Amino acid sequence: MAVSFFVFFAILPIAVVVGNVSPSVTGPESMSVKFNESTSLQCTTVPYGLTVEWYTGSIFTNLTSIDDMTNEHYHVDDEGNLKVTEFHNRHHEGDYTCHVSYSSMQQLYSCPGTLSQAKIATEYILEPSNTTAPSGSVVILECIPPFSDPSPFIFWKKGGSFFQPPDNAAVSMHGSLYLLGVTKEDEGYYECSAINIVTGTLRSSRKAHLFVTDEELSPITPMFIVTPQDITAQVGEDIEFECITNTGSDVQWERIGDMSLPISSSILNNGALKIIKIEEYFGGTYRCFNGNLSTTATLKVVAPPSIILSSDITSGTPGMNVTLSCSPSSPSLMEEVHIVWQFGGTFLQSEQNVSVSSFTFVIPEGPDEMWFQCLMSNQYGCDQKSIAITIITENATESTTPTDTLIPGQIADISVNANETTISPGGFTDLFCLVKVKSGGVLTSL
Repeated sequence: MAVSFFVFFAILPIAVVVGNVSPSVTGPESMSVKFNESTSLQCTTVPYGLTVEWYTGSIFTNLTSIDDMTNEHYHVDDEGNLKVTEFHNRHHEGDYTCHVSYSSMQQLYSCPGTLSQAKIATEYILEPSNTTAPSGSVVILECIPPFSDPSPFIFWKKGGSFFQPPDNAAVSMHGSLYLLGVTKEDEGYYECSAINIVTGTLRSSRKAHLFVTDEELSPITPMFIVTPQDITAQVGEDIEFECITNTGSDVQWERIGDMSLPISSSILNNGALKIIKIEEYFGGTYRCFNGNLSTTATLKVVAPPSIILSSDITSGTPGMNVTLSCSPSSPSLMEEVHIVWQFGGTFLQSEQNVSVSSFTFVIPEGPDEMWFQCLMSNQYGCDQKSIAITIITENATESTTPTDTLIPGQIADISVNANETTISPGGFTDLFCLVKVKSGGVLTSL
């Protein structure tokens, strides 16, 4: 639900115009840091070289200035980057926001970036088990590795050495090993391994022995032993729909609704449908089938917000009403969003799941320009944009200083004004003709 607010601003300080450049600030990327190591958070400003202030926390929660913290591990360098030395999770994990002040009225805050300690747990969520299977059957050695930040790199070992899956094998995205049509050559001891690429810490599962018998595979009724599950994924991520029959026979995939499979999709050896770098239009229902067997799963695509920021007018005179609007560019992709408006360090936030997508204010006397910033976040990310409202004052719209002759082709608004006075027959008074050049906004007395 959207709510409009009517806001009145008192007289404000004059804004500093930064040339013809539209000011902007881009905050830090989220990252995982190894314990007791140093890292750097970057803040990019336009124009370059402005003074940057750093805060812990988020504009959507609360902010604490780095300057107010007695922490010797924080240091802002000459380029405005925040150096964090001897990273410790208890003191340094969390959100970080950078801020630039162009003037008391022109202030911009970045979207937050998150620092977290790189780590990997010790216990596997699911480990492979000893398995005996007849020749030609399908074998699944299950594996879900320990929690890891960032996500771990997963691989398998056979007989203590790195195992490169042959044509009849594949490793799923979550870690399980699929062996289709096993033979005696597939026998051996297997272990699932996961490594945290930041810390270099390796975790290995228990060893599981695969024994392949010589008995003939009895005729079986074809059925799915692994079916695809519904997936929610962000734009740009890779996903896999798993689908395996008990016979190991090839499966086919289609997208329901007379839509072809995405061009970035492929069917793996184990029958899984892999889609890389998903786009917002990849969402929908996908069907895995083999003969009379059929099963479906849904892909829901989500994304961080992308802001459309607009105003009903871009300039006006004191006393006029201005309505600003901030909305996501693709509402169908957006989960519930949190919106914050910022003006001169004053914040107007949404509360109780009510989105403050627009508000109206009265243009005050005093400033030449007013800058507003909208910040929008959901559970997948954040976006921010700013907009300027030019304030036209009487001094800016009227001048008695003669100017050059109009350029041919320019359009002018002409009005005649005379001071109220009494004129006797035959007397004279001054008449002023004001010409407003629309292309330049200049008023000239003739």
